[in-house]
Amino acid sequence: MRIAALMIVRDEEVFLEWNIRYHLDAGFDHLFIINHCSVDQTMNILRKFVTDSRVIVVEEADPTFDHGKLANNLLQLAIQHYEIDWFFLIDADEFLGISSGVHEFIDNLERQGIIYATIGWANAVAPQVEGANPIDVSTFYYCFPEREWQHEGHFRKAIAKNHEGIEVVVGGHYFKAENNPEFLKITKGAPVKLSASEAKYFHFENRNNASNLFKKWERLALNERDSSSSDDAPWLERIQLIRSYVASYKGKINEVDQRWFKEARTLWGTLIPEEKIFNDPSLSNWGKTKKS
Repeated sequence: MRIAALMIVRDEEVFLEWNIRYHLDAGFDHLFIINHCSVDQTMNILRKFVTDSRVIVVEEADPTFDHGKLANNLLQLAIQHYEIDWFFLIDADEFLGISSGVHEFIDNLERQGIIYATIGWANAVAPQVEGANPIDVSTFYYCFPEREWQHEGHFRKAIAKNHEGIEVVVGGHYFKAENNPEFLKITKGAPVKLSASEAKYFHFENRNNASNLFKKWERLALNERDSSSSDDAPWLERIQLIRSYVASYKGKINEVDQRWFKEARTLWGTLIPEEKIFNDPSLSNWGKTKKS
């Protein structure tokens, strides 16, 4: 069995090397990575893996960040040139949290007859000190709806067994089951929701400090679009919100630090409820044994 992750990166020097090494350690057979117009040290980091056949890197020069389109281009490259049995969708700031290696994890799903599933996010809470290990974090919170249109599925990402007609949709978060009637029949059109005890994505949505968070917002505000969603999709409110932040907080990094780090708020500005916060040292413990 061959298990792969699809990853699109742009200016991800903070987490990228940690992410690649972490998921290779977890047993992924391949990491397919698109480097999308990075101008920081991302390319130099990727060059460290040039002799590792498990890491396949593609360069993309089009500045428009269309996550769905890029993910499907990467998916087709993987299908056409490699034999892949399962696909994960992982960003550079996401680390898969499971209690075993990824092969044992997938074997267990297949024994249960699960071929399409989703994994929820656990967002990092604690800010980090400059120069420190960026994944030395053990405090996280489970995401929750903050808008009328949001539901649990908006805080999850899919994994799927390879099948004819496989396609990435919804901003690179899900696979389109309708393309394959047999796959649709087996899955009943919906993925199985794995519990947090089975799997989670440790997610650094706020990056590791206010400066890096604002840089992320600037990149998204300037370049992001989503051809896999309709123009009136309610979740596109997120990019409009980010663009408003770029306009409001330009030159005000201290305010970003106060609001999203010292006050511990979600992307939407909501104070994180205590009951949503939990401790899990597994990612921190792994990071302490590795060198950047």
